[in-house]
Amino acid sequence: MTGECTISKAGLTRVYAYASTTANKEVGYIATLVYIERYIEEEDAWGFVDAWVEETHDDYFLSTAKSVKVDRGYYYRVRANHIAGESVDSYDETASVTDGIFLP
Repeated sequence: MTGECTISKAGLTRVYAYASTTANKEVGYIATLVYIERYIEEEDAWGFVDAWVEETHDDYFLSTAKSVKVDRGYYYRVRANHIAGESVDSYDETASVTDGIFLP
């Protein structure tokens, strides 16, 4: 299984987040959990902005994307968890994360 995510600017106050999960074969369950995070300089940490989950059954590929309104003057990134397996209870998991992008 592989997973990827991307982030791009979608206007002055929007970011566009994309994530996909690809299994090696058709499986009973695939899910992608997507998190948009903002860098908090004072804490040297990434904080929560938005999140969502996309799921499907009996497939080998899943993608999801969303445009999210954000504040200017910060760095943003996307982090994703990728899940694929025969059921909700029996699966493999991997993760991906983007570099931060700055919205001036």
